[in-house]
Amino acid sequence: MTQAEYKYRDTVNLIACALLLFSGAFFAFGWLISFLGLWTRTLAAPWGELIYQSIYALLYAAVFLFPVWFFLRVRCRACPPCEMALKPKMQGDVWAYLFAGLALIHLAAWLNAVLMETVGVSSNTVETMVHEAQSNGGLVLQFLVMAVVPPFVEELLFRGVVLGNLLPFGKWQAILGSAVLFGLMHQSVEQLLYATVGGLVLGYIYVATRSIWPCILLHLVNNGTSVLQAAFYARLSAETATAISTVLQSGIYCMGLIGGAYLLLRKHPARSTDVTPVESDGETLTAGRRLRLFLSPAMLTFIAVTLVQTVIRLWIALLA
Repeated sequence: MTQAEYKYRDTVNLIACALLLFSGAFFAFGWLISFLGLWTRTLAAPWGELIYQSIYALLYAAVFLFPVWFFLRVRCRACPPCEMALKPKMQGDVWAYLFAGLALIHLAAWLNAVLMETVGVSSNTVETMVHEAQSNGGLVLQFLVMAVVPPFVEELLFRGVVLGNLLPFGKWQAILGSAVLFGLMHQSVEQLLYATVGGLVLGYIYVATRSIWPCILLHLVNNGTSVLQAAFYARLSAETATAISTVLQSGIYCMGLIGGAYLLLRKHPARSTDVTPVESDGETLTAGRRLRLFLSPAMLTFIAVTLVQTVIRLWIALLA
């Protein structure tokens, strides 16, 4: 193996170990939250919901930040990790990427919903969101738990650590690989396609802008839109809520077309999208070789564990 292959293999294995830690922590998180819900339901309103959502947000953040800490800690011992693109960059073409990206993610969500309805897979997530959005306190907590905390911690792990450290070995392979892992991370059949497409969009924006902040902002707006639509259905008649949601979706698609057209027609594409692959002794890793090294035993273990957890969650949901 060449030096570049050794570096890539070691990077993939360390990422897989970090994701296996995440998978274990996420599994424990599910059980802890279940027991927490049983306890907080015995408390008087609104303290039960407040305690539940607050602890939920803290534990959810810890589940993602723990593997980030592990990766950076171990990586520093052997060789320094790739620097996260934490510098704010919200000027230039960023607005176009945000508009186009939001429209693509919403389109993927719609296609995902149609596909799940066709195959007969349903979820009670929407009903739960609508129920929690009926009170002002519940709406604020829901926005915090769904639209604020996840964008920060998920982007740090999957764009900052996973994509950022795969990126020097090939741009498109890094974007695709991190997106698939992001989709699998959700451990949900009804979110797999939607989350994977979202990972592709967010990954491309991270590479194009060389900043994690547009990804966090897009992620926040996308999740926040779902919370907002749940509030419409919780507080308005079904007809009014549907009409407002349709106008909102139409506006998102129109802005997406404008942003996409601008990116396609601009005369000088941003050069920051060019990422030089790792080279050693004049050799560059081929796409086939990268794929074989990416599917290491550690990475295949994470994929298998995640798929098993996804099937178990689907089985439990069907029995409920």
